[in-house]
Amino acid sequence: EEHTGRRASTMVPHADLIDAKKKKVLTNPPLWGHFLRASVSNIRKNKVTYCMGFFACLMVVFVVALLTTVLAKAPLIFLRLSELTNSEVDVRIAAGDWSGYTGINFTKLTEIIPDTLKTPRLSFAAGFVSDAACRSLTPKDGLRLPMDTMWKYNPWPSDGAESCDPAAIATDCFYKHCGKQSWASMLLIDSTREAAMGFGRSWPYPPIPRGHAYFNKILADKHNITAGSIIYISVSFSGLSQALHISMSSGSKHPTRLYLPFNVSVLYPKPFGKHDFEQEDLILVEYGEFMNHVHDNLPRQFLSSSEVQSWLNFNLYDFAHTVSLNLPAPRIDKYLSSNYDEIQEAVLSFADPLFFTLGWNALSTSLPVLDGLSQTKLISLFLGLVLNLIIFILLSLSVLLIYSLLMINVDSRTFEIGVMRMIGSQRNGIIMMLLTQAFLYAIPAWVFGLGFAQSAAMGIKASVSSLLGIEDISPILTWDGILLGCFLGLLTPVAASIVPIRAALGKNLQDSLDTRQSKTQAVKVSISRADSSSAISWDTVAIGFCLSLFGASIYYGLPLALLTMNLGLLLNIFFVILVAMLLGMVLLCLNLQRFVETGLIKIFFFWENRALRSVLSKNLVAHRDRNQKTSIMYALSLGFIIFVSIAASLQIETIQYAKQQSHGAYMEVRSYSSYSLEDGSVVSLRSVAKQLESIAKNDPHIEKWTWISETLHRTIPKVTGTFATHTGYLFSRSGVDVYAISPGFFDTTIQGFLKVESSNYPDEDVARSLYEDVGYGGALVSSLWKDKLGLELEQEFLLGINVKTQSTKNGMEATSIDAYEESYFCHLRALGFLDAAPAFKYSPFPLIEHQTVLVSFPTFANLTGGYLKSAEDVPLGRFLVKIPADLDKTARDKLQSRLSSAAGGHGWVYNYGHDVEPLEIPTTIITYIFSLTTFIAMFICFFSLMSSMFTNVYEQTKEIGVLRALGVKTNQMHRVYVYEAFVLVMASSCLGILIGMAIGYAMTMQQSLFTQLPIPFIFPWVIMVTVFVGSILFAVVASWAPVHHVMSMQIVQIFRYV
Repeated sequence: EEHTGRRASTMVPHADLIDAKKKKVLTNPPLWGHFLRASVSNIRKNKVTYCMGFFACLMVVFVVALLTTVLAKAPLIFLRLSELTNSEVDVRIAAGDWSGYTGINFTKLTEIIPDTLKTPRLSFAAGFVSDAACRSLTPKDGLRLPMDTMWKYNPWPSDGAESCDPAAIATDCFYKHCGKQSWASMLLIDSTREAAMGFGRSWPYPPIPRGHAYFNKILADKHNITAGSIIYISVSFSGLSQALHISMSSGSKHPTRLYLPFNVSVLYPKPFGKHDFEQEDLILVEYGEFMNHVHDNLPRQFLSSSEVQSWLNFNLYDFAHTVSLNLPAPRIDKYLSSNYDEIQEAVLSFADPLFFTLGWNALSTSLPVLDGLSQTKLISLFLGLVLNLIIFILLSLSVLLIYSLLMINVDSRTFEIGVMRMIGSQRNGIIMMLLTQAFLYAIPAWVFGLGFAQSAAMGIKASVSSLLGIEDISPILTWDGILLGCFLGLLTPVAASIVPIRAALGKNLQDSLDTRQSKTQAVKVSISRADSSSAISWDTVAIGFCLSLFGASIYYGLPLALLTMNLGLLLNIFFVILVAMLLGMVLLCLNLQRFVETGLIKIFFFWENRALRSVLSKNLVAHRDRNQKTSIMYALSLGFIIFVSIAASLQIETIQYAKQQSHGAYMEVRSYSSYSLEDGSVVSLRSVAKQLESIAKNDPHIEKWTWISETLHRTIPKVTGTFATHTGYLFSRSGVDVYAISPGFFDTTIQGFLKVESSNYPDEDVARSLYEDVGYGGALVSSLWKDKLGLELEQEFLLGINVKTQSTKNGMEATSIDAYEESYFCHLRALGFLDAAPAFKYSPFPLIEHQTVLVSFPTFANLTGGYLKSAEDVPLGRFLVKIPADLDKTARDKLQSRLSSAAGGHGWVYNYGHDVEPLEIPTTIITYIFSLTTFIAMFICFFSLMSSMFTNVYEQTKEIGVLRALGVKTNQMHRVYVYEAFVLVMASSCLGILIGMAIGYAMTMQQSLFTQLPIPFIFPWVIMVTVFVGSILFAVVASWAPVHHVMSMQIVQIFRYV
């Protein structure tokens, strides 16, 4: 048969070659070779179809293998965040306070555990002053050389002359010339050991030379110290010698302090993982060079030669305050899990044997990286949930795409298959032919896909390593990625061929050979028999089994996860529920697809020719089965993209919201409340309150300010804790922190975190209600107490205060071990119930036991039982200032420096801008990951839409020919199919947006519930519009090419096209 259009005939095997009665078709090598040649011949004649299938499989293998590998490394984001915040140390040990020891012998420790990566550190408080601050003295005194060791230890002469007498021992000369010193922490580090163990991987500076020091830039800017400056560091001579156990002659007069000159060679701007991000008052000195530098600067005029020699001979490695240890290589593999429990198990399996070997009962231990991960474990689990959902959806889209392409390929070869059946081919031969063709593009695509994925993984590894500062990331594809790539590249085409093959063989021979009738069927009739052969519906059995398994897992697994607090199991259950919800919404939307399409035709094409609208509507009905796969993919993909965009912003905002809620303001001054004075009271900001308020009044960037007191149990000596109960004392809530706040507190804090469950006052005035006439003795308490303690508004409850006292037994005074607690009670009234509040812990759920009670300053003073005489005596713990959220970094840093100078040694300044700096890298990587998945999803959808429109056009060549013969113009036919693609994509996009919004909103509410943060639902309008416009452009491009090809033929050619 001659065809002037696309030829339908190919190399058809002779009937006697495929006679199943004479030969075993599926095991006959000559037949495989024959079908291979036939398939190659078909490929040559249908290059476009083959290229679509090849590139679709190539893309699927490439994307799945690469993305699975990339997503497997996603937990490194939170590892890096923890390292930047808490330092790059897995295990840190120190001598326990109870052990009687002040340090650890690192030399001995190295002998006990020689193969472990470890390094010593030593830190102590040190005063320092810049050489530039010292008064210039006359050259005759020999005081112009900073490294001179004589003049710093001489007394200031009584006659006030500008000279120092070297005949006596005192420190007056140094202080008179150089003024008041500032305080910082000197940290001795072993740069070589730390570099070898990966402690500060991105640290860009060389080992610290002898006589040099590295300054934290924030500390340097605060005290006007520049690179190249000379500073004098003052340490206690007796304290240092006693700490290091260096014996000194008791009869000799020794200086009270050592003055060590250092050259400030580096001002490092950030920790680079060397220490905690919040440690800003640090001076770094080389561990191995410190004692040599001390020896060089000892005041030998006051020391004997044996004493000087003892300082020189002392091995500082015999004494370390802390020892830091890291997991063996490959270290990061232990952290490649989004489940915190699994990471904890891996770290403890390394740490526990070390603790046992070194003597756990004498050691104080910490796990810095693990502690940081514990703060983000919920966010990490949610990110893992999202990433698992990404993999599942991309796998589903990939399978649908391959299935759609195979179905289209088989449909386009209906005539050829009919010819083969007519000349005697058996079913096995046809199956073998179709499988051969599937493998012809599946195997090359699999090979090239894995190769390209490996190349891309190596490139991504370099970028990620640069961003995270982690060099030992494996560039090799993960086994999960390789196996999924093999599954999709090799097995999926075979599995996806089953339905198309059944469809091809299910047609009767006459329909297959009929080239005069259109292949598009607008009406279908299904006949169901009621005989025993159809008594079992396997589809119903499968659905019932899946639903039963789903229900059983929820019914048992959910209570198990809640009772055992297994967050990993809980999130896996949520993943199953989320997938079920997503698929359910897609199926629901499919039933609305036709209604949406009809509405879109009326809305967008009301102006179009009525006959053309009728053809458009009938095309959509006739192509419903094929378009349904494209609709599913578009609805699923667009819903997935919207959901992923919401989830991405959600993970980032959760971390930021947690920091904002914890501090309540973008900048605050906090007292050093962990230090106690000799009388038992705590260090307070009370003595610097006027200076801080003066800055707040005069600084144009500060809008308002407010105060928070110290907590009650730290204010009163010997108070061990507070609790709340009601009058009957049947139920109580322990772990209560009582604070006093200023009247305008909630006006100053970051808005959005205050959630008032009930109060007789407006939300913005609940703090002021504490200062009204009825507010004395009032308190703002958790809404949880409303149920647990049976409280109502204005109802009294008891605040219990536990006080440690000394008991006597048998007339003898008890020891401190025999001390016990007594409780006294104060009456308070509930003026408001809070669900959440900035800067404090409030929650309506019993899981959060440690909660807050807020009172006025007069009420706080009254609760101390006379210890504080008035509200003016209440120790101030925090000074919050309200500044614009978008205040630039320079202005923030200047304000921080001014507040820090005013606070002096009483407190430190929290700067939200500095706190979120470590989030920049994780935010960048998370954005890249989700942007990549968005692009991939849209690319897969474009392939599906293009293949669907390609088949729709070529299967309707007969109808197109009839319409062209009746006088329909070429541009009208173009419009019909472009409109069809537009309506199809627009309807699917609208439904996909609804799906994405619903799933995203549900996840936002769930994460808000878990984290107890008022996270708002933010719809990604920009991404939605971008994807929406892209979908429409895809529709036009995908439909224009096949229509243009058919329209370029003569009408006679269109009729003869098969």
